[in-house]
Amino acid sequence: MKIFLIRHGESTQNVFTNFENYPDFNVPLTNKGKDDAKKCGEFLIEYCKENKIDLKNAKILVSPFERTRQTAKIINTYLNIQAIKEETLLIERQFGLFDNKTFEEREKYKDAFEFQNWMYEHGGNFYTKFPLGESNFDVYVRAKLFLNLLLKDVKNDDSIFIVSHGAFLKCLQMAYFNYSPEWFNEEPFMNNCEVRLIERNNQNDFDKSSIYKIEK
Repeated sequence: MKIFLIRHGESTQNVFTNFENYPDFNVPLTNKGKDDAKKCGEFLIEYCKENKIDLKNAKILVSPFERTRQTAKIINTYLNIQAIKEETLLIERQFGLFDNKTFEEREKYKDAFEFQNWMYEHGGNFYTKFPLGESNFDVYVRAKLFLNLLLKDVKNDDSIFIVSHGAFLKCLQMAYFNYSPEWFNEEPFMNNCEVRLIERNNQNDFDKSSIYKIEK
């Protein structure tokens, strides 16, 4: 079984533009994000050909946010996978009161901002919750649920492409490999359009590796 983890392409949120125009679920890709998704698709189809990966029974699971939908659609113009499904569990960490707010704008919510900073200082990144939103622990719970559902249905020769967000993909790896909250706090987010492959090795264990990465 091969599981390809793919973070969406660069979005307007990643470069701090047009914050006021979109709630988080509607944030689109930038032109660079679209170009990088094309390069990612080109890489993936060549990788699959070189490694004799049969895409006839492959599946794409994608977060229903605009930037992930756009990324998956562009990538799939190269892969041409017929089974593509949106999965709500894959969505980005919910920012709640701070949805699409710059750091300067967050400071206007003085009590909430100070409480979040207090949480971060005492509990670390993994346990800190956005006001009216999620902590990374909450995202981890979603990732664990998704993983349990996924592994019930997949077969040893299946190939799954998961197009999602930085926080969710990090939590998914944490759940898959039983990593600690300390690992989460130290591990950097995947780059936009980075691809990581999780597959079973000869010892019947699971390994992961970054097979494609666009430097920031």
